[in-house]
Amino acid sequence: MLKPRRTWLFVAGADPAAHVAAAGSGADVLIQELEDFTPPALRPRARSMAPSLHDRWRKAGRIVAVRINPFETEGREDLEALMAGRPQAVLMSKVATPAQVEKLDAAVGKLERKIGIPANSTELVPNVETAAGLMRTFDIARA
Repeated sequence: MLKPRRTWLFVAGADPAAHVAAAGSGADVLIQELEDFTPPALRPRARSMAPSLHDRWRKAGRIVAVRINPFETEGREDLEALMAGRPQAVLMSKVATPAQVEKLDAAVGKLERKIGIPANSTELVPNVETAAGLMRTFDIARA
């Protein structure tokens, strides 16, 4: 049975006080956000926090998710580090093409095998945020 997903809380990736507050927020899904909420200079710190942070959030009974940057920027580094925390969902910002989803799916699958979790157990949530993405929404969803 799936846990309810009524509320999704985006949390700055490298802010320990926000991480603690989020765990007690009552939100169903907690998202360690490495895009807009985390300045580039703090992203390495946020990446290193993922395993212990995700474990704490899971123990608080929350669904753990991460939001990475597009692969065209720092997304690959984000994904590699954040998958170590075994998130249940990966959100990718600014998805505008089905090819981006296909690349994300392949990369997540490779990392699932690497860290020993069942294939296809990590949900993918492409975030459509541009007019170009909106025009391709159906194709992005199919991907």
